[in-house]
Amino acid sequence: MAPAALALALLLGASASKEWHPQDGPHLDLELRIEGKRVQLMAQLNLACADELVGSLREDPNHLDAVEVEPLRAALLEHLVGAARAVCDGTPLDLEGSAFHWSPPDLERLPYYPRFGARALTTVRAHLVGETALPIRRLDLTWSSFPPDLIAGTLGGEPIPLTVRARVVALGEHAMHELTPAAPGLTWTLPADGGRARWIEVPASGASALGPRLGRPAVWLGLLALGAGLARARSRRGWPLAAAGALLAGAAAWPPQDGLDAEEAREVFLALHQNLYRAFEDTREEAIYEGLARAVRGDLREEVYEHLQETLTMAEEGGARAEVEDLRHREVRLLEATVEPPSFEVEAAWEVDGAVHHFGHFHRRTTAYRARYRAEREADGWRLVAHEPLDQRRLAVTTNDPAAAGEEAREL
Repeated sequence: MAPAALALALLLGASASKEWHPQDGPHLDLELRIEGKRVQLMAQLNLACADELVGSLREDPNHLDAVEVEPLRAALLEHLVGAARAVCDGTPLDLEGSAFHWSPPDLERLPYYPRFGARALTTVRAHLVGETALPIRRLDLTWSSFPPDLIAGTLGGEPIPLTVRARVVALGEHAMHELTPAAPGLTWTLPADGGRARWIEVPASGASALGPRLGRPAVWLGLLALGAGLARARSRRGWPLAAAGALLAGAAAWPPQDGLDAEEAREVFLALHQNLYRAFEDTREEAIYEGLARAVRGDLREEVYEHLQETLTMAEEGGARAEVEDLRHREVRLLEATVEPPSFEVEAAWEVDGAVHHFGHFHRRTTAYRARYRAEREADGWRLVAHEPLDQRRLAVTTNDPAAAGEEAREL
């Protein structure tokens, strides 16, 4: 950090620190995810906020040692479970503590936090989960824990409570809410039209080739009809039956040699490729693998999973996985198509806007990709069976975190 910037940060202290995230004091954000029958509530908070909620459970109040994490985890999860009341379609939902992660402070940012220092910069993520018997159509969440906003001070001798930001993620859509003691609840309802379908239907293109669709049984059926027709050649019905059998056997045995055209291949590929990214809208690894099975043949799933996980991970944000906010295909070029087996190969170029949201701010990046894919039509539809990454370029990085904007927000 430049000396001038350091001096300015120390000089402005409390007045400016409220604009940076997490703020130089207690900070708490919620993220509510609705995934079919599953609800996940993640609380992101700093150590200063945890101390206000459950007290300081440490030898040194300014630092969290690894051996002190477990007592904090147990106390904080118990507190959060008691603070969150979820009602799904009129029935109370029991939320249970799940995952718990903490990150040590980035000491290079200490000058921005002159009041609480490492307590403001030490962050915690606690996950609560609940399951319902049926897909959720309405969810009401009421939050009851509002620690004092030690930056805002007091009003009429009483501490001003902290405003809790809550972000709702459902059906690929995002919505922001602010919770206060006067308005502690939020409601999510399934749109009347059912909302955006998570999965894109893959066209049945390629089934127009009669031979691949009918196969060997049709050949035998056609030959049988041909034989029966010839045996009855003297009757009026014999020759039409023989002709129909010959046409059927010929169409099945000698299919046309042209495969999908460019537009058909593009439609099939776009549906499969978008479903790859939509699989990552879920937070559970097993659910992601199930989603990938809609678009990728089994022996390729592991490779595709690892590749997409790597490209969506933001190392500069502690390894957090970015959410795909937009996916734009710039080019899909058909390289070849075959009838037997029904398959095609394309070279595609696309861009992805990915973002990590935490402590009221975001870090967004746009990346361009180019790769080759091969798809084959199997018994239950089209699947991607091979992919070859060709190029990956960072186009832009943006953030609304003023403390990092000078370093990260740039056009590449």
